Amino acid sequence: MCAQRIFVWLLISRLIINGLGSSSVGSAQAAAPGTTLKTMGLEDQSSAGWLSTVQAEILSSEYDVTNQEGIYQAPNRAMDLRTLFLMEGIRIGPRSRTTAALVDANPCASDQPITASDWSLSFSLLRTNPGTTTLTASGNRVEYNRSGMTEWYLNSSNGLVQGFTVDRADPEQADELRLELLVQGDLIPEMTGEEGTLVFRLPNGQPHLTYGALHAHDATRQDLAGRIELNSPSAPQS
Repeated sequence: MCAQRIFVWLLISRLIINGLGSSSVGSAQAAAPGTTLKTMGLEDQSSAGWLSTVQAEILSSEYDVTNQEGIYQAPNRAMDLRTLFLMEGIRIGPRSRTTAALVDANPCASDQPITASDWSLSFSLLRTNPGTTTLTASGNRVEYNRSGMTEWYLNSSNGLVQGFTVDRADPEQADELRLELLVQGDLIPEMTGEEGTLVFRLPNGQPHLTYGALHAHDATRQDLAGRIELNSPSAPQS
């Protein structure tokens, strides 16, 4: 697979609440099968739970986003993933691949056999409204701040969570909000189940990555209906 489009559809009948609210939609990605130093008071250090607290913080910091030569990246030990957060979108690969190797990855030009140790997959949001994008990172969270929308990611042992917080509705999308993602990479997507979960397979057919668990709510925390659709590679690219 070289390029594929994913359509994320979200009903937004309750998106704007008195012109002040915002709506969120998030979906989790997980694979199939920097350190932050903190000081603690003396009273905490003498407690029986101090060592376990420190160990838990060290384990949690493994999922923090760090800047390597100007590129935000985050490893994920539990899911065996490494994610690069580039201005044009995110790029995912095995944790064993270095940041430099993922930056140079060009699956659309590669004719080498793809295995579980050398694949890559890129997600980028296709936008119709021009505007400036700023990229920020703190702890295990990354945000792409765009005009009227924040695209955010949380990296944890549960996987990589992707979310969108929409500040205002698009007047050209009166009934539904459509978020369109361009996916490029070595894995082959397949829609499974009624809930709209995408399974990405290696060329040998082995499932390796899932994209799903879509959840959406409005500014009052009321759930909204949503769905994920996969476009055919041969479909017109509009």
